[in-house]
Amino acid sequence: LDATFLNLAYKILPFVVTSFFFAGLSSSYLSILDGLMLMHIRAKINIVASVVFLVAGLILLLRIGIIGIAIAQVIQNIFLLVSSALYVKKNIPGYTFSLNFNLQIFKSTFRYGFNFQIISISQIISEPFLKAMITKYAGSDSTAIFAFCVKLLSVLRSLIIAENQTIVPQITIFKTRENPTRINNK
Repeated sequence: LDATFLNLAYKILPFVVTSFFFAGLSSSYLSILDGLMLMHIRAKINIVASVVFLVAGLILLLRIGIIGIAIAQVIQNIFLLVSSALYVKKNIPGYTFSLNFNLQIFKSTFRYGFNFQIISISQIISEPFLKAMITKYAGSDSTAIFAFCVKLLSVLRSLIIAENQTIVPQITIFKTRENPTRINNK
């Protein structure tokens, strides 16, 4: 590695850690919006946050260089945290932020999230390896077809997940209200 890139990485690292911290907090609030079935609000917040990142990233990149992108990511995650917290407060009037820590809940949540991260990491590692093997033994045309199919499956998976995030809570609400005829009508 070139020493200039290593120095740059050391300069960016604090911003990455800060961004990770705010992203974790904002994801909790965004999950609350999902639980309240306000996915449309979550989507709007994410769209505006992407625009905030784009504008801040462009301005900071032109002024201070590549570190500006890391700073723009921090700004985006702070925006996500503040806006999602305000929407949660608006929709749950009695909600207050608490610093109480429950170790059992943390362990179960951490285990759940950790398993998802293992799956993501294994996919990140295996896909380039698969593409290299396909290219070596079947050619670049087959690799392009493989990449297209993986992308198509990813989009279909996203649609199924979004559908489940919408339908399953509704069915649960109808079942708890003991109104199964409305489920059949939907």
